[in-house]
Amino acid sequence: MSTKDYLFSEDNSKLVYKGVDKSFDLIYKNIQDPWGQSDISDKYYLESRKKISETLDTLLKNKTNPSILEIGCGNGFSTSKLITMSNCKISGCDISKEAISQAKSKYPEIAFFVHNIKNKFNHAEKYDIILISNLLWYILKDLKVSFDNCFSNLKKDGKIIFFNAFLKNQRYGKDIIDGLSGMENFIVKNYPNNEIELVINDFDIDKKDHRYFGLLVIKS
Repeated sequence: MSTKDYLFSEDNSKLVYKGVDKSFDLIYKNIQDPWGQSDISDKYYLESRKKISETLDTLLKNKTNPSILEIGCGNGFSTSKLITMSNCKISGCDISKEAISQAKSKYPEIAFFVHNIKNKFNHAEKYDIILISNLLWYILKDLKVSFDNCFSNLKKDGKIIFFNAFLKNQRYGKDIIDGLSGMENFIVKNYPNNEIELVINDFDIDKKDHRYFGLLVIKS
């Protein structure tokens, strides 16, 4: 089975999201590299990770000991590769207990914890940067509450970096969010006082790939 089989099903030629919270534990228990992120030959991940790291370096170059949280960290591989600054306090969270268990074992130097972004954080720590990492399809119908929870745990001058692998031929959720432009429209409509500082829409990382990389930086 692939990750798609755990999360989506076909219904009269329509793609339907069927994933529940426990689906992610099953994915990490049964698939060694669920999202293929450790494949060093995958141009999409190599280029997108480079763009995220460059964005972080730019945003944090004048910060002293900044704190960063990646939501949707999975088994920690992406978290360990994204951050290039040695003076950062790095944390990662994921809905899957299995994923976090693997992450803690592989990368003990990073603070990992279990959390569902649809719920409020149960700690008072504030972050300079919160990364929402490839979570769109899971939080699609709960976008507002998920972003509200992130904004509540940002520092006064903190920023959200939302990034996702969008599909060039999107079949699920177009009525809610249609590609990266749809995410921009969502932020503008729901957070008119929170400026979008940066947009990266890289449609041509690999013209043969069915994915394209989208990133938004949103000020608190």
